[in-house]
Amino acid sequence: MSRPALQSIFRIAMLMAVVLAAGSTAFATTVTYSTEGSINGGAFSNNPSITFGSGANQFTFDFNGIVGGSVNANPSTFASFGYFETIGTTSGATIPANQTFTLKIFQNLPNSGTGTLAATLSGTVSFNSSSATVSFSQTSTTIGGVNYALQYNPVALVPFSTLAGDTTLQGVITATPEPLTFAFVGAGLIGLGLLRKRAS
Repeated sequence: MSRPALQSIFRIAMLMAVVLAAGSTAFATTVTYSTEGSINGGAFSNNPSITFGSGANQFTFDFNGIVGGSVNANPSTFASFGYFETIGTTSGATIPANQTFTLKIFQNLPNSGTGTLAATLSGTVSFNSSSATVSFSQTSTTIGGVNYALQYNPVALVPFSTLAGDTTLQGVITATPEPLTFAFVGAGLIGLGLLRKRAS
């Protein structure tokens, strides 16, 4: 094999390595985030709560947000956005009409920003049974090229006797490559084709 042919093959191999490296790093993104909640339009906090009913017929609903969460979206991964907790009397209570919950996501990496998902609360929760749900009107939000999507909607709240009344708000975090990355990979593939043509 001639020296020019070997040089062309070497260039092709190097260019392929660069293209593959660009593709892999584009989809391997460390995402750091936190979540807070708001009930009925109140202030956002890491642990908002409200009590429904009274006396022997009541239960407390609260949300426990994520503080300093970190995941590797490669390109997507399952992640917790926090969890709901219900605790109350044996007979529990029914959630009144027009009760709302809003989830707020704070992203720090790969860039900073916020997004919100709004929901309504409904149903009844007691010690051994629950028909209560958190129903979101929007199931995903994108912050700086990172998409946060709920895995389930509506979210069914468990009764007090199940998992200590804790219901995880499970989601999927997906990092989407930026346009510049696509352009770089595309240019690399074009160059690869030209080098192959020269080598033949």
